[in-house]
Amino acid sequence: MNPEIKQAWVAALRSGEYKQGVGQLNENGDMCCLGVLCDLHSKATGNQWEGDYGVKLYGQHDCLPPSCVVQWAGLKEESPYVKIQVSENPEDTMTQPLSELNDNGSTFEEIADLIEEQL
Repeated sequence: MNPEIKQAWVAALRSGEYKQGVGQLNENGDMCCLGVLCDLHSKATGNQWEGDYGVKLYGQHDCLPPSCVVQWAGLKEESPYVKIQVSENPEDTMTQPLSELNDNGSTFEEIADLIEEQL
């Protein structure tokens, strides 16, 4: 991942500027962690979110970032996979995409930590 974009993404997730949402990149202004990345792309490039209310699209996408964002950020996939610990045993881990972590209750702070450590 591009180190400057990674730093900006982690900072944005921790900033308190974004209200966390689930299931969509941007629904009524609530964003998932990947929506925050799309918003950073929007600010950097001038590309605009589409739609006036409800679910907004970015690059005609509603749930996962478009390829222009993936390439810009230097990611390998639309929803990068990270390892999470599933028990007290340090070796007991599983791999999950950030989108699932976001939608299943991980906070922006927790997701920022994973991005910082693993991407």
